[in-house]
Amino acid sequence: MKKGALLVFALCLLSGTGCGNMKQEKELLAQAQALIEERKYPQAIGLLSEIADNEDAAKLLEQLYYVISGDYIENLGVGAAAIDREGHVRLMAHPVYFENLYAGREETLKTVGEWENIRRLSDGEVGLDALDKDGGFYTVRGASGYDDFTERNRRIAELEPLQVLCSYIYDFTALRMDGTICAYAKFSDYLEPDPVKQHMARWTDIKDIVSGPDMAAVLLGDGTVDFVCGNCTSSYDDMLEWTDIVAIDGLGVAGCIAGLKSDGTVVVSNHGVDQNGAIYRDAFEWSDIIAISKGFESLLGLKRDGTVVAAGNLRSGQENIAEWTDIVAISAGQDIHVGLKRDGSIVIAGDFGGILELPDMTSMKNLYVPDVTVDNIDESVAAQP
Repeated sequence: MKKGALLVFALCLLSGTGCGNMKQEKELLAQAQALIEERKYPQAIGLLSEIADNEDAAKLLEQLYYVISGDYIENLGVGAAAIDREGHVRLMAHPVYFENLYAGREETLKTVGEWENIRRLSDGEVGLDALDKDGGFYTVRGASGYDDFTERNRRIAELEPLQVLCSYIYDFTALRMDGTICAYAKFSDYLEPDPVKQHMARWTDIKDIVSGPDMAAVLLGDGTVDFVCGNCTSSYDDMLEWTDIVAIDGLGVAGCIAGLKSDGTVVVSNHGVDQNGAIYRDAFEWSDIIAISKGFESLLGLKRDGTVVAAGNLRSGQENIAEWTDIVAISAGQDIHVGLKRDGSIVIAGDFGGILELPDMTSMKNLYVPDVTVDNIDESVAAQP
């Protein structure tokens, strides 16, 4: 028996308690490792969430939540952004995107190439936000009919360091490194009432966030979902009954929120089932899903085998996702959908109604493809009675 294992075993004998729990934890870790090797990430999260105060389980959960988030690629509407293997951001979009959105701000756009050690991306409809590995905030925003996003950007920067940032035009929801959550809405005061502030202050162990017009939703570590919003409708209340959720995505224009369950199935808020004519009921039949992404009127599901399924209203060309293989992350949009392949390249499906051609993604190579690192489990401890 290893010296470390012998010491732990001796302590267990002296205390008379804890050894059974330790063995159970090791067994759960071993089961989770097997699930991870099969790319059954939601199921692994479900198992690991049963282990409290275990450093190995916490590290695996952090990696798994990041992998299924897909925050290392982003749909730009008419192109894609992604993190490369050196931690820099790569952009590829139709030239009209840059010419129109960043007219007169070309020098600002060039700063994207100077960002380093980037870990997460967030689109927000009219630009690109990023967080580095230390939680530092970077942004580039295009032209706007209202202002230059100065107030929004200042508010985000004041919250550094950040774990996660979810943007929606001017609005955002941010999770700080200390576990607290902050939200901002430029044209709404729904966050100001004291009951809303008190409600948000009670959120702890936040695993995922989504932001949209007048609304912020969170996934909590116990697998439940909660939200605050202005002008809420009862069609969101069903989310409060969800359990065993491991990822959420949605909001934006169509208002739908989707949840990925730990068994690899998908649920959709009642608000989104018939919203704007988009029917997501097909998603209720999905299985073996390891990631989800909500677009304008469609919902994508990434399957464990690297293929992608869709529900809702697919636009012209978007049905080509049925031909995708070896996909590791997805980002749904309005006109195009974006996929990251295992080899670190990008694929897109869709079109722009014959007005623009799809951008050429052949130069988007050597992109970052995260994986889950599983440490070997000490079988000598797990084998103890």
